[in-house]
Amino acid sequence: MAIAAALPFSQAAWDVSAVHTDDAYCRRGYGKSVVSFVAAHILQEGRVATCATLDRNLPMIRTAQSVGFVEVPAAQAEDIEAQQRAYFKAIEAK
Repeated sequence: MAIAAALPFSQAAWDVSAVHTDDAYCRRGYGKSVVSFVAAHILQEGRVATCATLDRNLPMIRTAQSVGFVEVPAAQAEDIEAQQRAYFKAIEAK
């Protein structure tokens, strides 16, 4: 149905990554559930939960925002691929 993983990004921050929901289960809350679960796990481990996605990936952006992630500006990204991403940091898990 839906999957997500915690990927250690650094000692302080872990990324919610590999988020995928099978087409037959989209828009039923499964993606939100797995993203929320992984973000909560990251925060419970005392890490900063982050998430990055393409800026045109509106379903992932909406999902990230719905579970408490807030968009943060890309850190003066110089390469085009990095500029086309939306970066998020979790304040708290919902």
